Amino acid sequence: MEEQIWAVRPDWPKVTGGVNCRGQHDPADSRSGLNISYHVGDDPQRVAANRERVLTSMAAEGWPVVCAEQVHGNHVAIVRRVDFESLRPCPAGLCCLQTDGLVTQEARLVLNLTFADCVPILLYCPQPLTVGLLHAGWRSTAAQIARTGIQVMCSLGARASDVEAIIGPAICAQCYEVGAEVIAAVAHLPGAAQLLASGPANRVDLPELNRLTLLDCGLREEAIEKSELCTLCGEVPFFSYRASGPDRGLQGAFIAITKH
Repeated sequence: MEEQIWAVRPDWPKVTGGVNCRGQHDPADSRSGLNISYHVGDDPQRVAANRERVLTSMAAEGWPVVCAEQVHGNHVAIVRRVDFESLRPCPAGLCCLQTDGLVTQEARLVLNLTFADCVPILLYCPQPLTVGLLHAGWRSTAAQIARTGIQVMCSLGARASDVEAIIGPAICAQCYEVGAEVIAAVAHLPGAAQLLASGPANRVDLPELNRLTLLDCGLREEAIEKSELCTLCGEVPFFSYRASGPDRGLQGAFIAITKH
C-alpha cells in the first residue's frame, strides 16, 4: 500500500496543495518521516527527497517555492515573481523574512510554511483567483494573523464573503495546556470569552479561535473547514513540539495556483 503523504487536501478549482502528515517513521528518530524542513538538523538529502515527494504529489515539480522565516508575528507578504530578487535564497527556494503568512495570485508558484503543533490555515478566493497560507501559533493567533491574511487578500480584490478556508491539523484544546500569559493574550479575540469559559482554565483551542476570527472577518460559516486531527493525540502521525520538543521534524502546508 502506498504511504500516505497528505493529511488534508483542498478541493478548490485550479489549486493544489495541502498539509502533509508524518507518514511512516522510526519512533526512535524524532526527525524521521516526511520532515520537510532543512532547519531542524535533519540530513539535507533526506529532506530534499521528502520535499520532492510532496511537490511531485502536487504535480508542482520544478515550480519556484517561497517560504517564510516564521517569527510568530502577524505579517502577511504578497508573493510576486517580480519581487523574487528581494527575497533571501534558502535550501527550499526563497524566503520572506519576518513573515508568518504568504498570499499570491500567480500561477505555478508554491507557497510553503512549516508546522509542529501550530495552526496551518489555507485560504482561497475564486475571483480574483487568490491563495494564501498562514502560520498561527498562539502569538500569531493573538495578533489576529487570520484577520491580516483576509485583509491582504481583500487588498488584491478579493471579498471576505467569497473567501474559503481550511484550518489544518494542529494541537487540540485537550492537549494544549498553557500558562496565564497565553490566556491573557487571546482573551480579546472574537468569541474568546465564551470559548475560554466553556473549557478548563488552562487550555486554549487555537483552531477554534482562528475559526471565530475568520467568521468575524466576514467569511461564511460553511466556507471554513476545520480539521479534527490533533498533531499530538490524533490517530494520524504528525511532528509535534509538545511531544518531542525542539529536536524533531516539521510537516508543511503547501498551496499553489495551477493555472488561471
